[in-house]
Parts: sequence; C-alpha cells; structure tokens
Amino acid sequence: MLKERFCISNEVFADSEIGDWGCDAGLIPYASETLICDKTLTFREKQIIVLIVFGFTNRKISKILSNKNNEQPLSYHTVRSHMHNINEKLDLGSKIEVAIAAVSRGWVDIPAILQAGYDLPVSRVEDLPPRGKEVLAMMAEGDINKEIAAKLVIGYPTVRSHVAIILDKLEVENKTQAAVAYLCYQQPILHPEG
Repeated sequence: MLKERFCISNEVFADSEIGDWGCDAGLIPYASETLICDKTLTFREKQIIVLIVFGFTNRKISKILSNKNNEQPLSYHTVRSHMHNINEKLDLGSKIEVAIAAVSRGWVDIPAILQAGYDLPVSRVEDLPPRGKEVLAMMAEGDINKEIAAKLVIGYPTVRSHVAIILDKLEVENKTQAAVAYLCYQQPILHPEG
C-alpha cells in the first residue's frame, strides 16, 4: 500500500504489516544489517529505534508493537523503559538524538523506506528559507530550541515560530521527522532526487 506522506496520522501500517512487527517476527522492516547484527541492543530495542526514525510517539510505538495476536500487549511504560535503556546504551539523551544516530550510522534502510512508498519530505527541504534551513540543521544536530536560540542570538519564541513553519512546510508532525528528512537531504545517496 502506497503511503502519501512520511508522517501518517491515522493508521500507520495495514493489519498484515503490523503483524510483521510482533514479538515473534524474525526480521525488522527497514532495519539495515548493521543494526540487526548489533549485539548491544535487544530485538525489541532495535524495533523501537526503527519506529523512532518514523517519528512515532511512545504510545503509537506501543500500539504498533502490540499486534492483535500478542497475548501481552506492550504498554506505553514498557516502551519508555526501553527508550531509557536505548539512551543509556547509546549514550544519548533524547528520541531525536536516537533518530539522528540511526540515520547517521546507517541503521535504517532509507532506500527501502522510499521504495515501500513512504515519502520522506527530502525535496521540500530545498524550499525552506535560509534561516529555516539553518534552524533545521541545528535540530538535526540534536540541538533543542533554547540552544538554537542562543547560537543564533534570537529569541526562544522566534525559534518556536521557525520550528512551526519548518514542520508545516515539510508536512511532518514533529521535529524527529524533520531532522530525518534533513539528514537524508544532506546525504544525496539516500534519496533519488539527489
């Protein structure tokens, strides 16, 4: 099934696709060999990392990973616990940093995501004004709004305004999705528009 946008607000995967994410699944969709072969992360943590790149919330991740046949659904709190473990193992502090690390380290198969019909808004990054690209670049480095404001010597509300415009122009739901789009934009090999 072709997905029209990278951020999908209603049902993310068809029921048959959700089954592929269950506890008994042998493969993780869109994970690269590098991530699959990593020995420090559990299978569930690897699944969560891939879903973080899509920009999903912990609640949405728990729904996706709790397929209908799973007798013990994955709770929101369990996902939070896994996130804590991921952050500790990777020495990172936030979801956006995990997504940035996953794309930068080649843990997620971006070409496979594009081939499956997920539209990363890579080409829309080019349409951002120069200040928007500057703010987006800092977001993709893991900077929070206050750090961006300090580096650019602008007010915090101005940064929030830039972030809102970026999310709107890229047609994404959150900063993680925007950062992933920017990282793919920076690496032409990851997207066909090149």
